[in-house]
Amino acid sequence: MKGLKKLLTGILAATLIMGSSLTVCAQDVAVSDGNATISIGNAARGETYKIFKLFDATVTGTSGGSIAYTGEIPTTLSAYFTKDNSGNITATADAFKAGSTTELSDNAKAAIKAWADSQTALKSVESDGSKLTFTGLPYGYYVVTTTQGDQAITVDSTNPNAELVDKNTSTPTFLYKKVDNKNVYIGEVVNYTVAFKTSNYENGKTLIESYYITDTLPDFLANAAVDSVVIDNDGDEKTTNDQTSVTLAFDENKTITIPWIDQDRNSLYKNGATVFIKYHGTVTKKAAIAGNGNTNHVDWGYNGVKKDEGEDTFKTYAIAIKKVDQNGNPLAGAKFSFPFAILTENGTPVTLEDGSYIYAGEGTTELETTKANGAVIVVRGLKSGADVYVTETEAPNGYNKLTERVKVTPQETSATTTHRTWLLDKNGNIVDGSYTEKTTEVKYDNDIIAAEVTLVVNKTGSLLPSTGGIGTTIFYILGGILIVAGVAYFMVRRKVNAE
Repeated sequence: MKGLKKLLTGILAATLIMGSSLTVCAQDVAVSDGNATISIGNAARGETYKIFKLFDATVTGTSGGSIAYTGEIPTTLSAYFTKDNSGNITATADAFKAGSTTELSDNAKAAIKAWADSQTALKSVESDGSKLTFTGLPYGYYVVTTTQGDQAITVDSTNPNAELVDKNTSTPTFLYKKVDNKNVYIGEVVNYTVAFKTSNYENGKTLIESYYITDTLPDFLANAAVDSVVIDNDGDEKTTNDQTSVTLAFDENKTITIPWIDQDRNSLYKNGATVFIKYHGTVTKKAAIAGNGNTNHVDWGYNGVKKDEGEDTFKTYAIAIKKVDQNGNPLAGAKFSFPFAILTENGTPVTLEDGSYIYAGEGTTELETTKANGAVIVVRGLKSGADVYVTETEAPNGYNKLTERVKVTPQETSATTTHRTWLLDKNGNIVDGSYTEKTTEVKYDNDIIAAEVTLVVNKTGSLLPSTGGIGTTIFYILGGILIVAGVAYFMVRRKVNAE
């Protein structure tokens, strides 16, 4: 008798707390006409709670009085309860968790839950999120189960009112933050998703009043806005019949706050639901090129307290063309047609601190090498992997225009700077380090951004042979003219004489 009472007292100590302060409203469900009650202070909205009576009880006095349990022990529970010759039921050693004289063993919990699943409940009710109380219970040992967990809540209701916490409530968990595209161009809209699993109570005790996320929304993102906030009961975005949409926006602190209780402090949503928050922003010209990419960070928590964090990164890339003559000297005045538009303001191309241009989507653009930027054209903000073919439309005076397009491919790199060296042979051809004849070294250094660089060489036009001065050439020309004139004169005379 004492062993069972200690066990039940321990169960109460481990799983029950006074819950009257947690909620204002209450959901009372009458079971019979007894004097006892069982209350669930943190009943989860949308979950179904069932109550079963396992044993009868007689009670002497009120709170803390003597109690005796009687009735029939189900065969499946005979390892955990025993009856003496007087019909009093006590707990066996197997009912206790190892090292405890109060807590049920896992096997006992599973057996009690299995027994309840085979029985017809005295009462079954779906919680509205407020404090749930089964009233009118005769004294006894009761089992309460819930659809949100596999573990039964076992209590006795004999002193005379039991308060419990549903220990099957899930723990709020941050799941992820992710960006839909990690390889982007400047001007592209990128989409983020933040997901987390909820609970209506923290550790089954503290009522959760709100959830929040705060995103850094750094300056490489513009026009950030919330697309949707969805509370999904089963955590599967593809099934939409169990979803609730909420219209929210970022506040001045870059925070999205989701209220989780109503004015009566009742939970608004199903316990254990998953929240999906989707928002977007446009990649700006301030995006870092290659290197470590562009990472924005999110803090997540509830009741105004940070609990976890997440982040994700996208990258964008740059290309560069360095124009030189056959001796490796920077060559200004070469014009190239690029198969995309660049960012302009009032019709003028926008350039950054390193003189680079900014990708701006579909179109064509003609750019010219100048002395000011060392005959280098840099365009930042392209996706990696796609070949870019550039056409030289005009060569500097005295140089042959390229007959083939130049291929440049934006490529992923972990660098944040660009340092390239090429070797030119005496004819201006690019050679590798194994070339043994005399070479000219050409360098390109950019400490600000990393770019895939292509060296383009223009060579001077071919010259016809010459003596180097006018010399006797003019006399040869005049002599030739006189000879032709003389031949013509004699032919005319011959024709006249013949007539």
